[in-house]
This record gives sequence, structure tokens and C-alpha cells, in this order.
Amino acid sequence: MHDKAIADLLSKQEITEALHRIARGTDRGDLELFASGFHEDGEDYHGLANGPVAKIIANLGRSTLLCTQHLLGNVSIDIDGETARVESLFTSFHQRRDAEGQLWDETLRGRYLDLFERRNDTWKIARRVVVWDASRVEPAAGSWFDLMRQRPGADDRYVFGRRDRSDMVYSFELPEELRG
Repeated sequence: MHDKAIADLLSKQEITEALHRIARGTDRGDLELFASGFHEDGEDYHGLANGPVAKIIANLGRSTLLCTQHLLGNVSIDIDGETARVESLFTSFHQRRDAEGQLWDETLRGRYLDLFERRNDTWKIARRVVVWDASRVEPAAGSWFDLMRQRPGADDRYVFGRRDRSDMVYSFELPEELRG
């Protein structure tokens, strides 16, 4: 009994880490990292692109969003042998600019219903269905960072997130402008 409990805990941790990799891959525009959480024949039903996970990966590669942030919570994992049913609540924030230059803030809430399978001792998603629960889209009034830079004598140095592998999370190196 004790060995099964430990094995289940290790499986749940591996599943949770796969969920986090997918979220980071989305937010950094890192297609390889996103794909690492899915089996090659995995399916994703986002509404935007349904079917083989390659469709959502292609959409992610064409994204013009300025930034995204996906927060996961209330992850429930039910393991049954080599499969697991996983429900994860998410809140995602997107920022985009329309054709006229207007900045928009989008907040989306929902649940990922993931069917994980353990193949070759590795847990990955075989099928994801996104259940949409709420959304809000509104014009952005501006950027807090822009307001801070307008302060008299401001010499602040902000580290901004990037939607590619130049984001600091990949190296943890202090940016040149902050050294010394």
C-alpha cells in the first residue's frame, strides 16, 4: 500500500509538471516546450483549433499576442492504472493590439479536462478539452510601466517578459543593464 501511494504521488507530480511546461510554453511562445506535455498523437480541443495537437501548436506559432500569462489552480488528478483524468482550473491574461493600434486586455477563465496516459513510463496528455467558463475583453487604458517611466528622475530598470527563448527564465542571467 505504501509503495502505491508513493508511486501515485510521483505520477501526480510528473503530471503537474507537464501542465506547467505547457503553460510556460504557451506564455513564452515556445512550441517545443508546449508540445513536450502531449503525446505525439495527442489531441487538443480548444475551439480555436480542434483535433491533432499540431493544429494548436501551429496557431501558437502564428500568435500576435503581446503577452500571455496562464495561471493554473485546483488541479485534481484521478489515476487509474496507466491513465489519469485531470481537471485544472485556469485564468489566462492576454494583451493584444488591434489593427488600429488600440491595446486590449483579455481575461479568460475555464478548465482543462486532460486525459493523460503513461506510455514508456512517461505521463503526457493524450486528449485535452478546454471548457470555457468566463471571459472579459476591454480596452487597455495604458501601461503602468509607461506611467512609471514618465516620473521625474525615473531611472528604473524593468525586466520585461518575452514571448521567446530570450526570456530570462531560460538563462536566469541578470540582464546586462542591471549588472554593476
